[in-house]
Order: sequence, then C-alpha cells, then structure tokens
Amino acid sequence: MLFRSTYTGRTRVSAGTLTLAATGSLASGVDVATGTTFNNNGAVNSDVVNAGTFNNNATGTVNGGVGNSGTFNNAGTASGGVTNTGTGIVNTTGVINGGLTNSATVNASGQVNGAIVNQGAGVFTVTGALTGNNTFTNSGTARLVVSGGNFTGLTTITNNGTAANAVSISAGRTLSSTVAYNNNAGTTTNAGTLTSPVIANAAGATLTSTGTINAATSLTNAGTMNAEGTINTALDRK
Repeated sequence: MLFRSTYTGRTRVSAGTLTLAATGSLASGVDVATGTTFNNNGAVNSDVVNAGTFNNNATGTVNGGVGNSGTFNNAGTASGGVTNTGTGIVNTTGVINGGLTNSATVNASGQVNGAIVNQGAGVFTVTGALTGNNTFTNSGTARLVVSGGNFTGLTTITNNGTAANAVSISAGRTLSSTVAYNNNAGTTTNAGTLTSPVIANAAGATLTSTGTINAATSLTNAGTMNAEGTINTALDRK
C-alpha cells in the first residue's frame, strides 16, 4: 500500500506493510509491530518504535528518534538518536544524528553523529567507511569490530568492556580519535591502525598490536602490552 498523508495521530502498523511516499509526511510517531514492515521514503516528524522491520530509505527522514527491537535498515537520515535493544538489528549506511545506544547488533557505515554507547552484550561492527563526531564508549561484554571500513572522526574512545576482544581492528582498517583512546579493561587487538593523540592502556587491560599505533602525544601503559609492527609515539611505561 502506498501512503501519502499528513495525518497527525500516532500510526500503528499492526499487519502487512505500510509505505510512506517521498511526498508524504507524518506529524506524530509510528509503532511497527512484530511481523510487519514500514517503508519510509518521506518524513516522520516524530519517533518510530519498531519491533518489526523498518526501512528508512534514501529519501526518508525521521526527526524524533528510533527505538528498535526489530530490524532497522537506514539508508536515509534518522535524527533524535537511536536505541537498539533486545534482539534488535540496526543496519545503517545513511546518517544517524543524536547518538546511538546499542545493546544488541549494529552494522554501520556512513555517519553516526552524537555519543555512541555500546553496552551489555552489544556488537557494533563497522561494515564500511564510518565517521562520528563525538565519543564512543564500550562497556559490559560489548564488542567494537572495525572490519569492513575505517572508523574516524570520534573524539574520545573509551573501552570499559571485559570481552576478550572488546575492540578489534582488522588489517588494513583504521580506528581513530581526535582526543584520546582509553583502554580501561579487556583487550584491544589491533592488526590495522590505531590513531589517537593520547593512548592509555590501564592496569588490568591488554593492548595487542601487530599493526600500527600512532599516538602523537603519548602512549601510556600500566597494563599488558604485546606489540610488534610500528609504534609512532613517546612511550611512557608506568
């Protein structure tokens, strides 16, 4: 069904598929039930709560945030933040504004603007070139996997995750921040390039690198560091 509307009440997709055309807009939110699909090519000027499948296509915009526990495919622009919980899957190649909090599965390229929190047992995988403009915090048993593209533009990256490979950077890939990289727990494994002015490996944490580390200001190690390859820094071992 093709839907062009300026209807102002909350829209509930309880069966089948709803498609909002590129010329369409909704003034209030959309609820997408399990087993149903919402295809957005227009403008949703409120939030979307998705337990089914939400396709925010290239011309689609959401201006009130997305709460996802289903499958959210974003090729457009989602503003107001994204929260991904339960068994939710976020596949984004477009733009997310307002940050992202993940405790499930995210596959990301494009842009994620705002603070990113990867927590619980969440897995955040970089599947293509990805830029951010704020902080990235990894906690719990969550993992950041930089495998399909470079992840750049972040300010401070903080790994509090206890997983064996809490942060992993594949060969040929780059993870970079403009302020600091703090490895406070778990293991960071770098086979590509890890770049930040300040890199700190805390007591109890492990930093293993077979690639390149660029830390223009300082590399401080109070934990365990296993390194080969290239290190460009002033090393400060506590």
